[in-house]
Amino acid sequence: MAAEAGLRRGDVVQQVNGREVASVSDFERAIRQSGHDPVMLLVSRGGTTLYVVVEPR
Repeated sequence: MAAEAGLRRGDVVQQVNGREVASVSDFERAIRQSGHDPVMLLVSRGGTTLYVVVEPR
């Protein structure tokens, strides 16, 4: 699923919908709170920062 969403091995999620993510539990909480709405992730990948939009199923 992560690959389908545009994420790659080694990506580091820094934010979910503009909120800082400091731990896996922060990430999980933010995803749960989004319900079925798309989620915008700020991702660090190989020295580059990019946004990835993930749509829950």
